[in-house]
Amino acid sequence: MPKDESASPEFIWRKIRQAEADLLIPLMEYAEKRFGSEIIQYAWDMFWVEEEFEQHAEALPDLNIIFSLWAVFNCDVMEFLDETEWDPKILDLLEVSIARLYLEEHAENIDPFQLRYIQEIISRPYSFFQVIDVSAGKTLTLRDLFLNQSHVVIEKQASRPEIKGEILFTRVVSLDSVSVMTGCMAFPIPSLYHASFIDFRKELMEIEDGPLTPEFLMDYEFELRERFFEIFGHVKNRPLPELQNTDGDPLTPVKLKYHLNCSPSEAFDCLKSLSEGIDDAELLMDAVRDQAGALKMIHFSWLKKGNKKNTGWENTVMGTIEINENRMNVEVNSVNRAETIKKEIKKRLGKRAVYQTSVITSIPKMMEKLRESGAAILSPEEQTAQNELMQLPEVKTKIAEMAKNHWDSWVAFLSRLLGT
Repeated sequence: MPKDESASPEFIWRKIRQAEADLLIPLMEYAEKRFGSEIIQYAWDMFWVEEEFEQHAEALPDLNIIFSLWAVFNCDVMEFLDETEWDPKILDLLEVSIARLYLEEHAENIDPFQLRYIQEIISRPYSFFQVIDVSAGKTLTLRDLFLNQSHVVIEKQASRPEIKGEILFTRVVSLDSVSVMTGCMAFPIPSLYHASFIDFRKELMEIEDGPLTPEFLMDYEFELRERFFEIFGHVKNRPLPELQNTDGDPLTPVKLKYHLNCSPSEAFDCLKSLSEGIDDAELLMDAVRDQAGALKMIHFSWLKKGNKKNTGWENTVMGTIEINENRMNVEVNSVNRAETIKKEIKKRLGKRAVYQTSVITSIPKMMEKLRESGAAILSPEEQTAQNELMQLPEVKTKIAEMAKNHWDSWVAFLSRLLGT
């Protein structure tokens, strides 16, 4: 293979995905041999955090691969170890995963690239990432809402314009300067939950007494997963209690479109105080700049202190504002809020912001979009690779062996998911 092709991002991306697929069967076999078939049922029970969350099983896209990766790379199997195995090297680990033990016992026999993959994935935490930019059919730019880090990941099917602003619960793995999502919960969380994640981050920072670290998030993976399932259940299963916002207005999503006769920086400076309580540094954290360093694009929330209906809320998200070069879009959830923000924009920007149109979405269409947002976010190549993996005779044999003891219900569930 030519040197330039073997070093291309596309080649490395495929190599990472191949390592992921090639490791799954050996790790499953190792887990069963080391601990017995009951280890899978144990991992399944631990994965759901609480029994009530297991009701989401059939609604979560690509659950088979998500669970398998979590089971071998994240599930703590410390209680399966004999006391004779509690040597200092193991006890130094807060959690002991199947992959960590496999690495300790078989490092010398593992392919070098697979070895690096295991070392990378067990050192990277799950987190909540907001999609801040999309290169259609190619990449997603993600912002870690807890570690304040940005990543450009190779992603094809999910890199569609409508996912911009939404939040993914995933882990980002990087090898040879190429980053991918692995074990991603294939359900984008609507952007309206952004403020709740900021509050959650503040809670965790109080526990850590400072900025969050990857190590801290790995210790709190249980709590992060619990938060994901809570939101997933809320979005997928619960109808809106009332079709009105916290101001008491009828719930009507409205998108206002403007043309800007000024620079993005000038528009931002005039509107930034609409995000009450958020300083410039945090607002600009997700900003996109041109090669000269000038502001090009920014997305931020219109916030108001407190809330009339919920006195415990620190603030109310009134809407969102996106400035993108000479365009500006404002999204709110009622006609009254639309009229209010139009007056604010006119007062602050005057003729520098030219109102063009309003797009009003009906509630039924909005709910349909939320339901459809749970579609799988894997590329066609990844989906095909996963389907082929699950059809391998070795995989089918392994599942059948486990089913003899404790995995009957799990195999039946997998069969429904795979349509086999």
